[in-house]
Amino acid sequence: GSGSIIVMDETRSIVNIAKNIAYFFKYESCGKCTPCRIGTEQLMNIIDRILEGSGKESDLEVIERLGQDMRLTSFCPLGQTAPNIIVQSIQKFRSKWLEHMKDKKLEGGGSYER
Repeated sequence: GSGSIIVMDETRSIVNIAKNIAYFFKYESCGKCTPCRIGTEQLMNIIDRILEGSGKESDLEVIERLGQDMRLTSFCPLGQTAPNIIVQSIQKFRSKWLEHMKDKKLEGGGSYER
């Protein structure tokens, strides 16, 4: 198996980190199974929309449902684990996601470095 550890401090935007993770999985997907191919694309698009300032609180529920669908229906471990850290970041840092949506487009493309 494989894994990774991401270390950051509180000056980093959890939404920007989620964007980087979504992009990684989108471009690592082989595209063979629909849940991974379409799911990673949708995760990326929703997070981009949030970062551009047009995200809604309901987007967080969409990400969580999409993550569940991807975990249950993707053929390989990449598709099954792609949504995990994004969904977990919403569960553990929901207030930061909501703060980003409330403040709309923050300085630095969504950065919390103030």
